[in-house]
Amino acid sequence: MEELNAPVTTDTATETIETPTENWYDSLSDEYKSNPNVTKYKSQEDFLNGHINLTKKIGEKGLTKPETDEDWNNAYAFLGKPETIEGYEYTPNEELPDEIQLNEQMATSFKEVAHEIGLNPNQYKKLIGSYMTMNEQGFKERKEQMDAELLASEKELKETWGQAFDQNIEMARNMVKKYDNGGKLTKLLETPLNGSSLGNNPILLNMLANVAKTTMEDGGLVGRGAPVSLDDEIAELRAHPAYNDSSNTSHKRIVKKVTELYQKKYPE
Repeated sequence: MEELNAPVTTDTATETIETPTENWYDSLSDEYKSNPNVTKYKSQEDFLNGHINLTKKIGEKGLTKPETDEDWNNAYAFLGKPETIEGYEYTPNEELPDEIQLNEQMATSFKEVAHEIGLNPNQYKKLIGSYMTMNEQGFKERKEQMDAELLASEKELKETWGQAFDQNIEMARNMVKKYDNGGKLTKLLETPLNGSSLGNNPILLNMLANVAKTTMEDGGLVGRGAPVSLDDEIAELRAHPAYNDSSNTSHKRIVKKVTELYQKKYPE
């Protein structure tokens, strides 16, 4: 009976249930918690340290603003600034007019400025190319304007002078040649002033022709200075509008002068 009342003992195995370990990024959205750049960090603290270190590295690679001249020079050098101006090259367009081509002095000045502001060779080439393009366009526009003014001037003078147009133009040109000082006057007349050439000004041309007439009427000769022959002198007098215009007050005097020159050329 004692055995029946003895406590019954049984062997029971102790079962351990492991709770899954929670990752620090599990609370993040699926987009982030599946990103290897996030999951590679073991803790939130590791992630923050990694972010701070990355920010520092980016700054060390040059994304911070240079402060000193040395910083700027280092930045320009990193971006390709050559050590000397010889590092800049530009091939000029040989089809452009000589008037707008860069001479050696101008080309050197451009290089010096480019080097001073830290341009790399590619930036210099684009800058000088843009400058030449604008210069070419400006030259074409000025030429078109001067050509248009020349046509307008010619039309106005033809209406004013009529059949004497060619004679008066030649007299005006000869007047310039006679009193030109080493080509300075001719250069002045050809130089654009406010976009216009003085040599295309009908008022100036008319004045030069009138001065030439006055010079001839006073006994002077228009053109190349003293004529080299009687034929030259006769030709210039015959070109005077008064020679064929009997109503001109100088007509008789010029005809008389021509007659005298013929008598000298063909003496009896």
